[in-house]
Amino acid sequence: MDDELRQQFQALSTLVESVKESLEREIDGVKVSLERQIESVKDSLERQIGGLSQSVQRMEARLDKIAAGAHYVTRLVEWSEAQDAFQRDLLRRVQVLESRLDKIQG
Repeated sequence: MDDELRQQFQALSTLVESVKESLEREIDGVKVSLERQIESVKDSLERQIGGLSQSVQRMEARLDKIAAGAHYVTRLVEWSEAQDAFQRDLLRRVQVLESRLDKIQG
């Protein structure tokens, strides 16, 4: 009976060792596959982030131009309002002078 148990134990030990080696190979395969997938995802994200970075830089440049344009439009509006006030004053003065001239001539 001892010999039979030893043989069964030996067979079981061999089976366990075989399963262990098989699992180690499978785990190594999964590890390599995961590393490849992670690297692929990393590369993809780096490309996408690079593209987004370029888009953001273009938007920043456009916003800077818009801000500068808005600044100059504001200055133009202020100048235009000052010119309107100056012309109203000049027109009022001309009307006063015309009124005086009409009184003198008239």
